[in-house]
Amino acid sequence: MQCRFVLFVIPLTSAQSSKSYYLEGRAQLLLDHDSAASTEFTKAIELQPDYVNAYRYRSQAEAHLDNYDGAYTDISKAIELDARNTELYYERGQLNALYGRYDDAIPDYNKAIGLNPKYASAYNAKGDAEFQLKDYQKSIKDNAQAVKLNKSLSDAYFYKGNAEIELHDFNNAIVDYTKAIRHTILDSICFYSRANAYDSIQHYDKALKDFTTALTYSGTYTEAFFGRGYTEIKLLKYDSALHDFDMVIADDSSDVEAFYYRGIANCKVKNYASSIADFSMAIQMDSTMYPAFLQRGYAKHLADDNKGACEDFEKARKFGIKEAKDEMDKWCK
Repeated sequence: MQCRFVLFVIPLTSAQSSKSYYLEGRAQLLLDHDSAASTEFTKAIELQPDYVNAYRYRSQAEAHLDNYDGAYTDISKAIELDARNTELYYERGQLNALYGRYDDAIPDYNKAIGLNPKYASAYNAKGDAEFQLKDYQKSIKDNAQAVKLNKSLSDAYFYKGNAEIELHDFNNAIVDYTKAIRHTILDSICFYSRANAYDSIQHYDKALKDFTTALTYSGTYTEAFFGRGYTEIKLLKYDSALHDFDMVIADDSSDVEAFYYRGIANCKVKNYASSIADFSMAIQMDSTMYPAFLQRGYAKHLADDNKGACEDFEKARKFGIKEAKDEMDKWCK
């Protein structure tokens, strides 16, 4: 009798197999292959129904696929399986915030903070949700706590500044935007926001500098071109303002206010035909842009079209623009 060798294939345990599927899901998620990632996490869960992280990361994949219900169900299941995990509450809060469900997000941030009172990012996220709900005082309070716990948390300074802007506390907003700039990789939005705060307290030179810096970091930042153009008009830098409003209109030819303010700049440099065309375009796009009738009246008067000017002044007067009556009394007798 000869000895016989029998090869037995030893199957992997369920836990080992589920881990391999889980790891493949994580790899797919890193590659932004969200559908494939979700499939791998599902295989892991089928083999190990209590696999917390498989639910957690399948939730992320489903959120990327814009499947809120699936994402919410998965992160909630992960919480059910690991109810003391602060990160899971934070992530469910972030999911709700992503979909604009700020009222639902706040209880999860509170739960995360309850489990970890030093969770600076949860205070920051809660402050942002409160900002979105227009509860600006609470937003300031929570973001203040966030930076108390983590002095380099730039987002918290930024959102605190945003809330202060809404409360017209421009000086403190400038302080917080400055701290946000100091603690972050230089970002155009921080300079843009601080520029608006400076503009609000009539520090136009500083506003101009920050708008320009914002554009240094993002040369296609349309809002910064608009803000800089608006500030340049106040500084009587009309040629520069024309350039900036040209950039805004090139990016968005439906921006009514850009045509309106370019019309003002054109009028100031005596480009009356261009000014009239800009105000006409603003009126064509928005017939309730009543100040444009008054401004077009000025431009027509300066272009020696007194009849057209008086027609525009009359329209502006009917729409309740007080200055229009004064102009009619001067020029339209």
